[in-house]
Amino acid sequence: MDGELDLDQLGAEHRAGATVEELSRRWGRSAGAIRHTLEVRASFPWLAQLPSHLLARLDWAEIQVPTGVVADVVRQLEAATGQLVMIYHRDHRGPAGTVQLCQLIEVAQLSPADATVLVDLERTVPDVSIVLYGNPLRLR
Repeated sequence: MDGELDLDQLGAEHRAGATVEELSRRWGRSAGAIRHTLEVRASFPWLAQLPSHLLARLDWAEIQVPTGVVADVVRQLEAATGQLVMIYHRDHRGPAGTVQLCQLIEVAQLSPADATVLVDLERTVPDVSIVLYGNPLRLR
């Protein structure tokens, strides 16, 4: 089933017991890409608020799955600011035809205090880029 990836269907099939390898064959994507997409969706459940047709065009490879210290930073930023937090691989360039999340939704308007928290926490994870999006999520 090459073509546009239906993320709701992908998630449903995975929850129903399909392995990453089975999904890879069915959807015509690498197992690594399928695994990464599922991990990103699990790490950032608020992405489900976006319409499926926009999610299908998203450059999933730019998004970093949070683990360890990075996951702690995400939780701290969400708690401190109340905004939607996303982390990216620094200096990633996506393939043609994909879009970045910042092209789809509004970034957060930060108070000076929230901006200070963001800058302080960014220093603890220098290999990632952090963006805060408005909560509630607003399409551009």
